[in-house]
Amino acid sequence: MGSLFPRFDLSNPQYFVTRLNAEMERIIRAYPNTFLLDVNDVLNSMGRFRIQDDYARELSHASNIFDTTFEDDGRRILNSTPVSHIYDVDGQPDVYGHCVFNVIRNNLAIINAAAPIKLIIMDLDDTMWRGVLADGDRTPYERTDYWPMGLAEALLVYKARGGLLAICSKNDPELARAEFDRVWRGRLKLEDFVSVKINFQPKSENILEILDEVNLLPANVLFVDDNPREIDEVRCVIPELRFLSEEHMDWRRAILLSPSTQVPRISTESRQRTQTLRAKISRDQTRQKMSREEWLRSLHIQQRYTVVRSDNDRNFARAFELLNKTNQFNTTGQRWSLDAIKKLFAQEGYIFCVFLRDRQTDNGLIGLHLVQKNRIIQSILSCRVFGLCSEYASMQVLAQHILEKYPTVTGGFTATGRNFYCENYLEKCGFTREGDDFVTRIAPACPPEVTNEDKIAW
Repeated sequence: MGSLFPRFDLSNPQYFVTRLNAEMERIIRAYPNTFLLDVNDVLNSMGRFRIQDDYARELSHASNIFDTTFEDDGRRILNSTPVSHIYDVDGQPDVYGHCVFNVIRNNLAIINAAAPIKLIIMDLDDTMWRGVLADGDRTPYERTDYWPMGLAEALLVYKARGGLLAICSKNDPELARAEFDRVWRGRLKLEDFVSVKINFQPKSENILEILDEVNLLPANVLFVDDNPREIDEVRCVIPELRFLSEEHMDWRRAILLSPSTQVPRISTESRQRTQTLRAKISRDQTRQKMSREEWLRSLHIQQRYTVVRSDNDRNFARAFELLNKTNQFNTTGQRWSLDAIKKLFAQEGYIFCVFLRDRQTDNGLIGLHLVQKNRIIQSILSCRVFGLCSEYASMQVLAQHILEKYPTVTGGFTATGRNFYCENYLEKCGFTREGDDFVTRIAPACPPEVTNEDKIAW
């Protein structure tokens, strides 16, 4: 209400509305799958001067300037210049509406995880810093201001959302690692990257190794490299990968604001994703030095379980995320809406959640079985614990519980083209095919390398 009056005081209507919106969001957050869109963010991005109507009308405005259509205004002694001319609106209200609907569309894509990017692989030269390491002496003081710092910040924000980072660079590994530390001085660390491949192999080979380490599909991975020749080489070998190469000034915006790099919420597991994947890679490297049985025993794997019967359960958000994002170990590939899962809960359905801890890290919620009565509708396992026998240990506990009430346990498998990892899962658990279903009357044995916690609130 004036340039010099207190800005952060409830007597200021702007601040009052800000506090009101904050309270509104607090209330909204109590409702599952409900989100707040503040159209003021759209207005601010466009510039308010050419669109905001409270320059001419009352404070409780409708946001868009438009010319008055009131009959009495046309009988004035001097007709005023139309408000759209005074503020040079020039079609801005239409642009504003278009922008709002774009934001709604993008937010829906984030909520539905339409095409998520789960890993960003970064080149180094002229990508993570200015210039090329092999071209000669580097400047003693590295200028990281402007786009390099903006890009590094965007990568850390993406990582904080639960995304994974990796490096793939053709360079001398010792020199490149030293240069990375010198350029970023601890603001960005190699430990922020789940995998670092610095050598002179073809980049497609390095990227295939990274994909194998983290168990991700190429369609969920973005490769950023300034060199179009390297992009072409990788694209020829891995065409499903996604790429950023041109317009390096736009990389930051793409990483921060693309619906593919955003998530509707951040779980404890997503915050720890880099740590747990680095632990997985370390486990895999240790595994090469001993027999599989010795390696599994050395991990001291412990699993605990919980049952989710409501969307208000504190574990529901992570379980629902896992259910709708997992591809490789997903026995049916079915995606669930919130209404569908609530309907299942109302019909004696539940989610049997699996948590895994080993001597290196607590992996959190890594798997689940969707159950209704004696039918296991769907089984899910995170790729970061493949090979640890988790799925067999959890099936032993779940099947044993179901068989206490029913004579059989049934399940099913539907091939999706991406879930070949679990194609024979039910047979390996002792199920036999009967018609379209798989059926067992005996719970499978628990793998001796996994310890199951028996305190379960069914």
